[in-house]
Amino acid sequence: RAACWCLFGLLIVRGVLFVQLARHEFAELPRLSGPDSRVTEVASKYLALNGPTIEAGLGGLKALRLEERGSWHLILHNGIEVRLGRRDVEARVDRFLNSVPPLLVRKADQIRYVDMRYTNGFAIGWSSEQFKQQALVEASAMARESTERR
Repeated sequence: RAACWCLFGLLIVRGVLFVQLARHEFAELPRLSGPDSRVTEVASKYLALNGPTIEAGLGGLKALRLEERGSWHLILHNGIEVRLGRRDVEARVDRFLNSVPPLLVRKADQIRYVDMRYTNGFAIGWSSEQFKQQALVEASAMARESTERR
C-alpha cells in the first residue's frame, strides 16, 4: 500500500520513499508527514495505528503527522484530529481506543479534535459553541445522576 509523504512525496507504507515530487495529488491515499530522517518510523506508526482504528469503528487513518519536536497527531477518516503528544504515546493510544470511540461514533460531526495529552483523561474540542453548550448540559445531567445514586 502507498501513502503520500509531506507535500509531494509518495512512499510505500513500509517506509520506502519512492517519489519525492509527484506531479499529481492522490486524495485517496493517507497523508503521512514528519522529518525526512524519520520516514520509516512514521510509516511503521501508521501501520500500527490504522488497523486498530478501523477495528474500533473509526474508519482508519486519513493522516498521521510527527512534529519536529516528537509530537504525534492523527486525523481519523472522519476528519477528527487526535492529539497524542510525544510521551507515553502507546498508553495514550490504548486509552483513546478503549474509551473514546463510542462518543466519536455518536457525535463525530460535532467534534473537531480529541486531546489525549492528559495524564488521566482527555479533552474534546467541539465544532461549534452550540454543541459545546449541549455537551456541558449533558455532562451536568450525568454528574447529577451520579451524585443522586450515591
